[in-house]
Amino acid sequence: MVLEGTVLVTGEHGTGKSSFAIEGGDPASMLFIDDDLKGRSTINQIKKDSIKFGRYVDFIELTKGMKRLDIHTAGRKLISDIKPGQFSVAIWDTWSRFEETCHSYVQAHPNEFRDPDGWAAMGKIRSGEEYKEARIYEANLIAELQSKVPLVILVSHLKNHYVNNVATGKQIPQVSKAVDRVCSLRMWLRHNPYGLTPIGLVLKNIDRKITQEGMSRLRTVQVLPMKITPQDGEFSLWDSIERYYNEPFGLRDTALPHEVPDDFEMSLITGTLSPDQKLSWLHALQSAKEDAEEEELLKGEAIVDAWNSGEFEKKKDLADHLGIPVREVLAALRE
Repeated sequence: MVLEGTVLVTGEHGTGKSSFAIEGGDPASMLFIDDDLKGRSTINQIKKDSIKFGRYVDFIELTKGMKRLDIHTAGRKLISDIKPGQFSVAIWDTWSRFEETCHSYVQAHPNEFRDPDGWAAMGKIRSGEEYKEARIYEANLIAELQSKVPLVILVSHLKNHYVNNVATGKQIPQVSKAVDRVCSLRMWLRHNPYGLTPIGLVLKNIDRKITQEGMSRLRTVQVLPMKITPQDGEFSLWDSIERYYNEPFGLRDTALPHEVPDDFEMSLITGTLSPDQKLSWLHALQSAKEDAEEEELLKGEAIVDAWNSGEFEKKKDLADHLGIPVREVLAALRE
């Protein structure tokens, strides 16, 4: 199996994301950029086992004490310094911190992305434009990296998911939509109750072009099922992926029981909320609404008490003292 492109691997803590990335090729021909702020147990074990990478970069140490823009410059140099064919695999573990610096770069160099009169004058709208350009710029950086290295593996932790500024109880990969677009394969790793090799949920699938007997046209078939459960003798998810690559799942009529996600796993794959998460979010939303109403009520009472104290001759003086708009003072005193 020769897999090329960009792969995102994410999942809960301790599911083997770094191990999955390292198992994707020969370490001797790998570039490993280590920016995992949450732990380095896998790398520490590899060092103890005297396994050598083609090049190992401690990005945390390299950027220690740097501001965002300087961190971006350091990461950008790593990409630009790679010579085509120098490595067979590039791993960036984790991608999230460097990704965030793309927005800082756009803010610092706006004329590289648009003409001066091409940006909105209103700050809020311009901020949205900057984030849009940052995502395009990020995608171009990943594409540049992948043009030099056949297989790029980006590792991501998870972050909380919000709807209307209220946490849903769901978690999502800590990456931007740019990563979603450029990846050829996206995997969510989960703990395997039956062994050390994790289960893989396929967020974005790969395909193969095949020819069938009696047909002159190519056919596109899905390689992987939505859920990859390692079988006997498979000590890495890459072993499972290779099995499916040689015998694509898409050529079968039905899925086997161990290839079918449960309801919760399906919610991770589709990006929807499970019934329990929906209920949790609705309760959190109601609680946030009640907290906001209580805060407004207490603010109104504070305004009335301050005015009745006789300390302020004008409502504007009271507004300036409290640091709130005059309209809020007027509204509270009308009630």
